[in-house]
Amino acid sequence: MVLIRWSSVALIGAAVIGTAQSASHNVAAAAPPVTLAACSAAVAAVPAQSGVRRTIAEVKHYPKHDITFEANGTTDGAIQVDARSGEFGFRKKVFQDGTFTVDLEATNDRVAIRYSDTGVEISRGDETLVLTTTPSEENAAAVVRLLADSRAARLLRTKSAAFEADEDDSSAAASLLLVDGLVGSLTGDVGAPMRVARLLTKKARAQLQSASRPNTCYYSWEDTILWAYLDYEECVYYYFYPLTMCSLKWTLQAESAWFRFIACSGFGF
Repeated sequence: MVLIRWSSVALIGAAVIGTAQSASHNVAAAAPPVTLAACSAAVAAVPAQSGVRRTIAEVKHYPKHDITFEANGTTDGAIQVDARSGEFGFRKKVFQDGTFTVDLEATNDRVAIRYSDTGVEISRGDETLVLTTTPSEENAAAVVRLLADSRAARLLRTKSAAFEADEDDSSAAASLLLVDGLVGSLTGDVGAPMRVARLLTKKARAQLQSASRPNTCYYSWEDTILWAYLDYEECVYYYFYPLTMCSLKWTLQAESAWFRFIACSGFGF
């Protein structure tokens, strides 16, 4: 992939933003990089009985960070990741189209995030907020207040920061980092999606001048994330869409790419 221009603010951007996409890509190719659509057939069949899950990846433990991940297939065609580290609990359920649910827990604190076509629903305790892609300043501020003293959200960000510091771009770490990018952007850390995308595309960016790259699950995943990040950059810095809209669109495309990467690579972490 050859880039014609880079922004001075960030190296890459994310998410397809409606009709602006077709005219806005600054990539010397008529179409996005190799997609992972062909990999969807690799998604293993899951028993049809309601509520049955089947483990599709070995449990992966990170001693340094004291956290264990496990991936499972679900009866409704999603991939579910469960992670545990002391009091911190993380559960994410991702569908092929990128829609997802996330549950975070810590001692006496639970946060639930539900993505929808109109925005994102965030619940903590008895309070639920719906943040649209074009929220008012009041609604955006309400989300910041809701999560400001959340121990579960703080532990998510702490764990993610540790993986980021180690430059760990594994698929297990990515399952956590992508959520951190969204939570960070919703709570005032506008650079969170960009940092995550930089980490997950570090190899792709290092080989931008290469004449060709292997057509593998891993490289397709990186190329898709890179393409999404380019869109994010344009969304924020060139088209001035609301930051929440840009973050949600980036998250949707990134989660879809992650789902297809896991399926394509045989559910390996």
